[in-house]
Amino acid sequence: MKILHVTSSMSPEWGGPSRAIASITNSLETLGVNCTIFAGEGGRLGTNSVKTDVSEIQSFRTGLMAKFWTGYSSNLSNAIKEAVGNHDIVHIHELWHFPHYAAYKSAISQGKPYCITTHGTLSPWALRHKYFRKQIYMWFTQRRILTQASYIHTITSQERQHIQDQGIHTPTVTIPNGVYIENLQYSGTQSMLLERYPNLKDKNIILFLGRIHPIKGLPLLAEAFSNLVKFIPNTYLVLAGPNEDGHQQHIKRVLTKLGTQEKVIFTGMLTETEKLDALNCADMLVVPSHSEVMSISALEAMASSLPVVITEESQFPEIGSYQAGIVVRRNNSDLLDAMIQILNNPDRALQMGRNGYMLASTKYHWNRLAPQYVDMYKSMIKP
Repeated sequence: MKILHVTSSMSPEWGGPSRAIASITNSLETLGVNCTIFAGEGGRLGTNSVKTDVSEIQSFRTGLMAKFWTGYSSNLSNAIKEAVGNHDIVHIHELWHFPHYAAYKSAISQGKPYCITTHGTLSPWALRHKYFRKQIYMWFTQRRILTQASYIHTITSQERQHIQDQGIHTPTVTIPNGVYIENLQYSGTQSMLLERYPNLKDKNIILFLGRIHPIKGLPLLAEAFSNLVKFIPNTYLVLAGPNEDGHQQHIKRVLTKLGTQEKVIFTGMLTETEKLDALNCADMLVVPSHSEVMSISALEAMASSLPVVITEESQFPEIGSYQAGIVVRRNNSDLLDAMIQILNNPDRALQMGRNGYMLASTKYHWNRLAPQYVDMYKSMIKP
């Protein structure tokens, strides 16, 4: 079975989807499923440096039209047309951008089945972001792409509900995000993070791991953190991730206004080794997002035995039910209380970390999830 995966970008700055695609295809290859990934590259899409162990990644530079339609590339479009005929299924990742449309058109014209992983792009918050542009595109193009798919793959049951709320009744298959536990085991002897930022030594460290983007809800975290240091002053906030659309400057202004800018560190994008080190140094991971679908950063924290504080909107209730952390409503007092609970109760925090590790290893290892993709693909191919 040969699957053509089409996505806007395989850059690490693109966030969770690029990492998920790399992991999914790696696990599928171990089951004998041949995967090829086509992705745009350049401009806001970044450089496709996310690696896979065995799957082929082909990158296509975007042109001037990409300023108006993200990922536009005539070379990508032509390559998709040629490749679709040599694959059994087309798997489209995310919505709205040119590569997704090009994959849809080629699949339809050549009679190939296709499925779509929405990666949270139909959540209420995501739809409000650039609302009018998305509504116009939904009306003229995106709805047709969604309704003609064999399946829409959702990551959570809440994401499935978001699709139905749009009046789209395409069959759905829910398969959660996963993690490679073995890749998250820290083996360092001296912390690079503490060497780079010596003022973090012997301090409580609250870690955020992700894009510096409005959807991530960082102003709320900044506000809660400014209140936290009044009770537990020996605490620093580390914001680790790429600056997107200049949002980091906005967060810095918020922190300056709150008077806590000297206790907050922006690391920029971390390498995989640096990320493991940061997870090992931190006391907790906080995911304050307005919208998320089973945060891969949260899964990585759990695989690192780190407790997680996460918002209800991040669609990961198992963190609360398995006591791997604390699920909070998106408000200052709930977020503040959760962070204080973890810092003031080290034994409880340690047990949360253990629970998270067990949850990640037993339910969310990619190798346990890959057979579900195979079942979905097989059902799409006509005998």
